[in-house]
Amino acid sequence: MKHYLVVESHPSHPDRLDEFNRWYDEIHIPEVVALDGFVGGTRLAAADADGGPSVTLYELEGDPMRQSETFISPLRQRS
Repeated sequence: MKHYLVVESHPSHPDRLDEFNRWYDEIHIPEVVALDGFVGGTRLAAADADGGPSVTLYELEGDPMRQSETFISPLRQRS
């Protein structure tokens, strides 16, 4: 059974929108999708793309609680 994780994201500052978009699309999404249980990720942005929020839809396979822990655990170790 497939499950989905929806993530809303914002750039730190509108002046850094291009840098944020490049990092999110080229580095962040591929890193997340490489995690066990993550099958794919699709990022959606508003048509006017003025630096507002974007939404990423991650597709997960298997137990969503297990994938959540896989995703969150490294973040906890950083703090």
